[in-house]
Amino acid sequence: MNALPFVNSKDIRAHLEKIGYTFSPTEMAWLIFQSRNHTLAEKHAAWRELAEEYPDVVFDAKYPEYVDAPPESLSDYLRLYIDTEEKLLLEFSKNNGSFVYCVEPLDEDFILGGNANEVFMRAFSDYETCIEALKEWYQKALAQYEEVTDRAKYKIYCRSINNAPVRLSSVIVRGDGEVLSLIDPEGWNETEDFSPYHRFDFMWFSFPVPFHKGDILWNPARGGSGFCRGPLVMYDITPEHYVRTGRIGCDDTDMNVWGYFQNEDGTIYREVTSNYMDFEYYPPEKLTDKRRILIALSNLVKEKIDVELFSAAYLHILAEEAAKATKPQTFTELGGATKIKKV
Repeated sequence: MNALPFVNSKDIRAHLEKIGYTFSPTEMAWLIFQSRNHTLAEKHAAWRELAEEYPDVVFDAKYPEYVDAPPESLSDYLRLYIDTEEKLLLEFSKNNGSFVYCVEPLDEDFILGGNANEVFMRAFSDYETCIEALKEWYQKALAQYEEVTDRAKYKIYCRSINNAPVRLSSVIVRGDGEVLSLIDPEGWNETEDFSPYHRFDFMWFSFPVPFHKGDILWNPARGGSGFCRGPLVMYDITPEHYVRTGRIGCDDTDMNVWGYFQNEDGTIYREVTSNYMDFEYYPPEKLTDKRRILIALSNLVKEKIDVELFSAAYLHILAEEAAKATKPQTFTELGGATKIKKV
């Protein structure tokens, strides 16, 4: 089975292919789990192939000490996982009159156009009607709005109308109605402190990556503005950190990138975020305006320039961008105001 298509980052995917990296069965199982763009049906098909055609192994992931996770058959676990997700999804979609369904967009650049109010601002009595309404709107919006893409994702959630228990509260779907993932289902033995359903969340891996200290990276799925969003200048990354320290990871939230992000006003801050397997090189053509500061910071981190030169560039760019932001619309490059035509 080719696990490379399940790697979210196109740059890491290309690097792993270039070096001929061989995935372990457990690594393949986790990559399938965390894929952002494969449907649930595609993931289940890949897990079945892994369980049926590969020699069985025990989990070789690195668990934290506080998790009681004895070795078990990967094949048996994958079959159990698939069976449970299918049952939960069937239960979610078959309304017995106790629930209503709603849908909301997950994209930051979502455009509320067309008949969107009839889809995103109402409750549906059954899952099928909700899905069909989304699909109808999506096909029209895809042709009408450039902000709506074939990568757009939506959350469908159900709400109890008579306090009926809900084991699966929501799913993530594409605009064509295909389910991508289930959100925090509670379909396993709730008496256990460590739910087997979340076993994938407690996996940790150190895959080879092409990135180096000072590279400008981003997670395309977390673009835009906000905390730990947009590009960062990498200071450290789990694979390099692991080689230096031999640290054993805890879970997938410890598969990290350390670096310098940028606030909307151009100032910078240092933070750590996950998951490094989602990061790619930031497009250089986007390093304009205040983003130019990241170029100087990258050179500083790579020790190509000193702090004095970086500080000068940092202050100059901030001042230049502040002047541009406060420049009146009627201002000319000759230094005077243009004539405003009276109406």
